[in-house]
Amino acid sequence: MRLKASAAEARSSVTHDPSDATERPAVSSRGRVRCTNMIPLTVYLYMELISAAALALWVITRWPRLGPKSIVAAAAAVVVALAVGNFASAGVAAAVTLPFGIYAALLGCILPVFFLIFLATGWLVRSLLGAASGGSGGTGHSVKA
Repeated sequence: MRLKASAAEARSSVTHDPSDATERPAVSSRGRVRCTNMIPLTVYLYMELISAAALALWVITRWPRLGPKSIVAAAAAVVVALAVGNFASAGVAAAVTLPFGIYAALLGCILPVFFLIFLATGWLVRSLLGAASGGSGGTGHSVKA
């Protein structure tokens, strides 16, 4: 009897820790199991950043003739991409008001903005590398080093 009482006491003295990942899932009033473990937002945003960078790198390598050829045009593309990123908060605020709007905001606003910034930056790096390796910056005339 003492063993059962001590086990019950041990169970009742355990406090609830919401950060404990080994907890059993919560059960709703209908007896259905609800999943309460979710990916933290920062981890998801890091995954979106990496995905956008990978997509931009794929576009740059898949279509090497796509994009600006001069340094000035590539720098302008970066400025436009950063301006779009600056005003994306209005799109996110509008998307969040929709049903399931957080998904629309994350996949429809934030991911394309990250992709656009990485793509424009990749084009600028490509233009700078072309100019440093003896290119003309996109004017069509070769420059002797």
